[in-house]
Amino acid sequence: MRPSSSRWPAPVILVPVGLAALAFHPILQAYFWADDFLQLFSIADTGFARFFFEAAGAHLYFTRNTVFWACFRLFGLHAEWYFALVLLTHLVNVALLFAVARRLTGSVPLACFGAALWGIAPANAGTLGWYSVYGQVLAATLLLIVLAQLAGHARAGPVRGRTAALWALLSVVASTSFGTGLAAAFLLPAVVRVLRPAVTLERSASAWVLAVPPIIGVLYLVQQRYFLATYVGSASMQRFMQPYLIFVRPEGLPAIASMLGSLVSYGTASLLAGAAVAPLPYPGPLATAGTVAFACDRCERHTTLPFDEVLGKLNWKLDCAARWQILQIDVEPFGKEYLDPLAGSFVVSRAFAQEFFGGRPVLPLPYGQVKMDRYCSYKLLEALPAGALRALFVERPQTDIHLS
Repeated sequence: MRPSSSRWPAPVILVPVGLAALAFHPILQAYFWADDFLQLFSIADTGFARFFFEAAGAHLYFTRNTVFWACFRLFGLHAEWYFALVLLTHLVNVALLFAVARRLTGSVPLACFGAALWGIAPANAGTLGWYSVYGQVLAATLLLIVLAQLAGHARAGPVRGRTAALWALLSVVASTSFGTGLAAAFLLPAVVRVLRPAVTLERSASAWVLAVPPIIGVLYLVQQRYFLATYVGSASMQRFMQPYLIFVRPEGLPAIASMLGSLVSYGTASLLAGAAVAPLPYPGPLATAGTVAFACDRCERHTTLPFDEVLGKLNWKLDCAARWQILQIDVEPFGKEYLDPLAGSFVVSRAFAQEFFGGRPVLPLPYGQVKMDRYCSYKLLEALPAGALRALFVERPQTDIHLS
C-alpha cells in the first residue's frame, strides 16, 4: 500500500461519480419487470413477516426483502422512486470505490480512472435496470465500506475489536442482500489475511472477523430450512426445485465451474472494453421483450403488440379490487345492484381484494336506483330548484327514484 496523494483537489471524486450518473440516469425511466411483480404481489398478499423469509435461487434475502418491503410502503407502485434509489446507491458505490483505490494505490488519477471505468461499465445495466436484483448494488455498498475501512487502517496500528465487529456486521448484512454479497462476505478472513502485514488485528478483532463465515452459514441453514418447510411442501414446488439440486451433487461441479468461468470472462471483457459499448436503453430489452396477442372472433382481426405499448383497462371487478389497494381507498358508493350478495360486482371484487390485492375491501355506501325519462332530463333543472334537487338525491340516498 502507498500513502495517499494530496496533490489533487477533493472535488476530483465528482468526475467518476458524474460520468456514472450521465451513463445510467436513464434507469429513472425503467419499470418493474418479471420477478418485480411477484415480489410486489407477495408483499401485498402475505405481509412482511412471511415475505422477510422468502428466497429464490438459494439466495439469502433478509436485507433485500426488508428494503423491498420498505420501498413498497413508501413509494407504492411508483417505479421511478425505486430506480432513483438504485441510481443513488450506484453513485455512492462509485465514490466508495474511488476511496478504496486511492487508499490502496496512493494515486488519485488511477483511482479516478478505475472508479469511472467501473461506474460506466454496461455490465452494470443488468443489475441497475432490474429492481429485484438491487440486493447486488446494496451488497456492494456494504462491502466497499468494509474495504475502505480496511485500506484506511493500513499501517495505522492494530485494529480494535469494536471496529472489526462493525466490519463483521456489515459483511453479514451484505450476505443477506444477494448471493454475490454472501460469497464476498464469506471471504472476509481471506481478504484480511492478504492485507497483512499492512493491516494487523487485535485478538478480539480477529475473533470477530473469523466469526463471519460461521454466522453466515448458520443464517443460511436456518433460512433454507424455513423456506423449504414453508414453501416447498407441494409436489409441484418439489418438481420446480428439482433442477437446482444438481448444484449440490458431485456431477454438478463442471456446471458450476463453467458458470463461474463465463461470469469471470464476461465481467473482465465488460470492464476492459465496456466503455466502447453504448449503454442499454431503458426500459431494457428484457423489460420490453414480451408481447401480447389480441384476437377478435367477430371481425377476425389479429394484433400483436409489445408489452410496453399495450394500453388497456382491467375488467371492472378486478379494476375495483386493484384501485382499492393502489389508491388506498376506504369508502366508495355503489348502486344496490352492485351490492347484491348473489350476483353483485362488489362481492366478487371484495374476494379479489382479499385474496390477491392485500386484503383491502372498502366500506360500501349504497345508493338507490334513479330512473328518468329522456325528455324529463332536459327539463329537470328548470322544473326543480337546486336545493330541492340536491335534497332529492342526498338526504335519502338509498331510496329508489323514478322521475317522469
